[in-house]
Amino acid sequence: MKKLISKIIALLIITIITCYNINATKNDKPKFSNLLFENIEAMGQSENGDYSCTVTVDCSFPLQGTISCTGKVCKRGLSFSSGAYVECDGRKTYC
Repeated sequence: MKKLISKIIALLIITIITCYNINATKNDKPKFSNLLFENIEAMGQSENGDYSCTVTVDCSFPLQGTISCTGKVCKRGLSFSSGAYVECDGRKTYC
């Protein structure tokens, strides 16, 4: 009888510790400093400070394929009258 009670108590302690560890790790979120983000941004730029970006859009029915552009300021979007587009340095290209 004492062995059974000892096993139940040991199992209960292990269960409590496991639940606590699961809850503690679930609430941990990675903490990134601003310096880390600045370093990542700096690695993406060339040494003279120039940088470029590229955007791509998949064209759908009735046109097939993709369009893309590269520039210093890039974005993509959808115009209800003309369809999908990419825009680099102020120049839009539609599907």
